[in-house]
Amino acid sequence: MRKYLVRRLFAMVPTLFLMSLIVFFLLRILPGDVAQLILGDVEGGIQANQMSVETLRHELGLDKPLHIQYLTWLSDVLRGDLGNSLLSGKSVTGEMLHRLPITIQLGLMAQITAF
Repeated sequence: MRKYLVRRLFAMVPTLFLMSLIVFFLLRILPGDVAQLILGDVEGGIQANQMSVETLRHELGLDKPLHIQYLTWLSDVLRGDLGNSLLSGKSVTGEMLHRLPITIQLGLMAQITAF
């Protein structure tokens, strides 16, 4: 049993790495520009000028090569820094921790119902 658990834990590392690659690159191929979204929406009537968009892209590291962006993103995720929400501007980690008790309660209730 112990051997099985050790093998499963070692198999988990490449799986999580592969999933992180998939998530990162799927987010990068979505249409739209994050800097443009943060500074103002063209459809909403407010258009951010090109200079401010480029400045924000530099601040967010979006002007760096994809492999550098990935390594930066991965190191932030491993430290628990998931960034800020585009909608609320609050820390994603803080928002997740704020909602954790309700999530645990919901999961426990689902388990009780399933049993």
